[in-house]
Amino acid sequence: VLVLIISETLGHGIRAGTKVACIPLLTDAPVVLASAFLFTQISKMDILLGVISLVGSVFLLYLGTKNIRIANAEIPYYITRKPHFYLKSS
Repeated sequence: VLVLIISETLGHGIRAGTKVACIPLLTDAPVVLASAFLFTQISKMDILLGVISLVGSVFLLYLGTKNIRIANAEIPYYITRKPHFYLKSS
């Protein structure tokens, strides 16, 4: 967003840059309000909250086992011996 604001300011002036900088204030407010409303409604539903918690914990277990498998993977010798094997010396 910062690059867009700078680009708009340099290309069209400070007024255009200010307009672009204020757009997130208008577009983010409805999303925040809708999220807050949904979270308050979900917090009242114990079964749904339990299901979301269980699904989240299963997903975290999946990510953890995937990470352990990647950590135990063998690294080819030529990568550890010469990490920049693709670069030719002059």
